[in-house]
Formats: sequence, C-alpha cells, structure tokens
Amino acid sequence: MTQSDQPLFDVIFRGDIAPGHQLLDVKANMAKLFKADMARIDALFVGGAVALKKNLDQTTAEKYQAVLKSAGADVQLAEAGKIGKKKPARKKTVPSAKAKSPAEQPMTLQQRLAAQEAEREQQEAHARKETERAAPQVSISTESDDTGFTLAPVGAELLEGVEKEELPEVVVDISQMTLRPQEGDLVDDNERFVVEPVSVQVADYGLSELGDDLLHEDEKQSLPLIEVAVPEVDIAPVGSDMGQLRGDEPPPPPDTSGLSIKED
Repeated sequence: MTQSDQPLFDVIFRGDIAPGHQLLDVKANMAKLFKADMARIDALFVGGAVALKKNLDQTTAEKYQAVLKSAGADVQLAEAGKIGKKKPARKKTVPSAKAKSPAEQPMTLQQRLAAQEAEREQQEAHARKETERAAPQVSISTESDDTGFTLAPVGAELLEGVEKEELPEVVVDISQMTLRPQEGDLVDDNERFVVEPVSVQVADYGLSELGDDLLHEDEKQSLPLIEVAVPEVDIAPVGSDMGQLRGDEPPPPPDTSGLSIKED
C-alpha cells in the first residue's frame, strides 16, 4: 500500500471532557495548546462535532488524540470527511421548565454542562470581555496545512534538522591507557618513587640500664637550697580541733520505753 492509499483521519471534538477533569481547567489547557483566547475556546464547547485537525495519517492522528486527552478534551478519530463541522450555537441557554421532557428530547453532555455553568459565566462575562479586548486575536487552524499554528505531538522534536546546532565531534586519545586484571599493583616498579635511606651515625649513643640516671654528675645543675622561716607555724597533735565547721547534731533516738512485745 502506497502512502497515497493509506486512510486519513480527522480529530473530532464534540465538547466532551475526559473523566477526572474540570471544565474550566480543560478550557484553559486547550487555550494554551492552541494559543487562542477564551472566546474561541468557548465556541468549541457549545455543541456539534468540530474537526480540530483534518486529513492526518493514523500515527499522527493518534498522537494528536493523546495530547488532547491529556489536556482533558475527549476527542475521537473519524475517517477523513465523514463527520462535517456543524455550525456552533451562538448562545448558551438554560433549559426552561417548558422544554420537552428527557424522554422526548434527551439532553447532551454539553447541554448539561452549559446549564451548570450558565450562572457562573454570566457573572464572569464582563471580566472576560475586558480580557478579550486586550488579548490578541489568534485563529485556530483546523486544517492539516502549514499556514497557521499546529500542535506538535508528545515527544516530537521542536527544531528542524537545519535549525539544530551541530557541535564538532571531540576525539579523546586513549591509546596510552590499558586495562589490567583485577590483581596486583597498578604501578610498575620503574614508576615507583623510591626514597633513598639516610645514614645516621649513632656511635656516641648508648642504651642505659633500667633505673640508671640519665644525667652524669657533671651534667646535673645544682640549685641552692632556700630556707623558709616559719617561726609561728607548728604541727598540731593528732585529733586536735582545727577549728573546722561542725554540722548539726543528730537528733536523739526515739523513746521506746512504753513499747512492749505481745506474745500470741
């Protein structure tokens, strides 16, 4: 099968969000992906099938589907051209009491979400209009050509081959390196730093016997004796009172003369 014979697909969005996501968060994520203001993103949630990307091969279409689902948008793949783009409604309305019963006209998911968000969106309408006036008008490209912004799939290179900086290859010379077995020394004998022993003459030194005086008599320094006069100092006999502080006397033993032992 040639490339022209391969089936093509459209990425279809009907305003549904994936489980576990909030509507406002999904809208914010899609605004970042498509770089569009909230007014254009809100138009995708008013009902009807919208082809976000057209005429894609299966691999590319599945990549776009994975990216949008991670952002919270529940999108499906359809054969190219099978599902047409419907004109979105201009205004969201809350179902009134006079509307038909669910058995006669079942509500879609986007209609239920619109009913829940109608009151909040009315309160935020003024602030959103001010933001839309200040924000640049960016259109969403739903075609597969290269005239507008496109959404790169997850893991794709953002730079083309000609845009990448080519760095010169660095060649490291390791010819002088070798790998030895896990044993022995890593340094050869001729690579060792040998310290020559120093010869010390100790002919005049000897080893004295245990208990000998290490100094000879002529090496000793004689110091004169100092006499200290202590005429008023004497040694007291053993047991004399030296004037030390005495502690409190122990209390007398208790009187037990009135106690007796009774025999059984």
